[in-house]
Amino acid sequence: MARDQFIKRNPLCIGCLAAFNDPVPTEVVDHVEPHKGDTAKFWNSELWQASCDWHHKTVKAQLEALYAQGRAKLADLWLNSPRAIKLSLLLKRQG
Repeated sequence: MARDQFIKRNPLCIGCLAAFNDPVPTEVVDHVEPHKGDTAKFWNSELWQASCDWHHKTVKAQLEALYAQGRAKLADLWLNSPRAIKLSLLLKRQG
């Protein structure tokens, strides 16, 4: 129910809009900060973002790996952050 309400209010992937100016429908409600089972983090809707499947599986996965290694900041995990936009453009070019 919370997922459906969020998608209704945020129907487009913020990564696709930011990087490509392309209105792609939201498929995933992504937790910006990996919650790792922490229910407070899981339900913190201030840190939810609208994502397409590609951004979630490709861009966000790489950003989260960097974050886990201490090589990215929490702010970088937003799909409309400068770092995420740069990575999106690079990955799209690579096919």
